[in-house]
Amino acid sequence: MWLKLVVAATIAATSSTYSFAQGAEELSTHISWCAQDTGPADCPATYQALRASDCLRVNGNRACLIRMAKEAAAANDCGRAYQLVYACECNPRQESARNSIKAAGQDAVCKYLHGG
Repeated sequence: MWLKLVVAATIAATSSTYSFAQGAEELSTHISWCAQDTGPADCPATYQALRASDCLRVNGNRACLIRMAKEAAAANDCGRAYQLVYACECNPRQESARNSIKAAGQDAVCKYLHGG
């Protein structure tokens, strides 16, 4: 009986660690991609709603959003940091990326930005 419990707990812990590591890797990939994108903005209204209109005019679109998100994370404004990262993937074709960011959550986004 105890052996079954130990095995079940080990499997659960391994699965949880794997999922966390996989989620962190996906988050890193999405944020890194955004940080390098200086093309035209897909969702200007979203930028304006987040008080990130400067990213539309100068400073490079998504790369600008990530710079602003890092500043927000450094100021411990994790809610704003998360919103800016989430907005980076605002295009309807980027639903998978938004889902990954949403699954990671605000704390993981903020933690990544602090270290990234």
